[in-house]
Amino acid sequence: AKPALIILVANFLAKDEVQGAIAQTENPLQLLTKYWKQAAAIALWLGLVLLFPDVGGVLILGTLLVILLLTSGMAVKWLSRTILGAIVTYVLIVIVLNLFDLSHIDNYQVARFTSFINPFADAQDTGMQLVYGYYALSNGGILGRGAGNSIQKLGYLPEAHNDFIMAIIGEEFGLWGILLVLVLYFGLVIYIFHKAIKMRRTFDQAVLVGVGSYFLIQAFVNLGGVLGLIPLTGVTFPFMSYGGSSLLVTSIMIGIALSVIASDQSWRRELRAKRAKSNRADLPEQTE
Repeated sequence: AKPALIILVANFLAKDEVQGAIAQTENPLQLLTKYWKQAAAIALWLGLVLLFPDVGGVLILGTLLVILLLTSGMAVKWLSRTILGAIVTYVLIVIVLNLFDLSHIDNYQVARFTSFINPFADAQDTGMQLVYGYYALSNGGILGRGAGNSIQKLGYLPEAHNDFIMAIIGEEFGLWGILLVLVLYFGLVIYIFHKAIKMRRTFDQAVLVGVGSYFLIQAFVNLGGVLGLIPLTGVTFPFMSYGGSSLLVTSIMIGIALSVIASDQSWRRELRAKRAKSNRADLPEQTE
């Protein structure tokens, strides 16, 4: 769903009619009213993902959609308002979870919210994964215990090879190991965004923004869960976590980005060749 969403939304945003509507609109709700069929189709798509249930998938898809819309030419004020709204929503959720005890509600999704506020309150059940992730990071310290010397991956930390792979990297290679992974990873993200800025065609630019945002969101959601900053969602860390489907989607995303970059370079070469040919045709013929 993630690669498909990026390509479909980028193709929609690249239309001249849509670009004109975005440039003229003063309120994003006007776009939803005008293109209600497309909005309903995406809402149905996200609803199906939510019913799986896959809250992490809905979070990533929804955030990708918002970023693509906000970077498609909409006024900067809407970007700042969206960021402010997200921060306020996060703060309100934390305040509500601290003021009200919801641990008595027998619901898996609610338990994820209550456990990230105070995982040690139920360290043997809902908070166990986060607590043992903290132990792994604490044991690693600055330099780590050494490759293969993790204790928590030996049956203590659930899903150590999937969701919490960064906790194990922190335990074995320490803070410096995590920083090295993040530098390499965000170097890729910055490269994709840098290429997006140079794109001449709207479709190419939207695709690269979507791919770069995917990697950024995926890393944020995974690390946020490992560090206890947001509820656990079961989202993997790209390139690092075990999982065939995760690696497949990551590879597809990289392939799409490289294809768009190569296509833009080919288009630029053809354009330069046409200009050179046109310039030669305009030169006066030399006579003896």
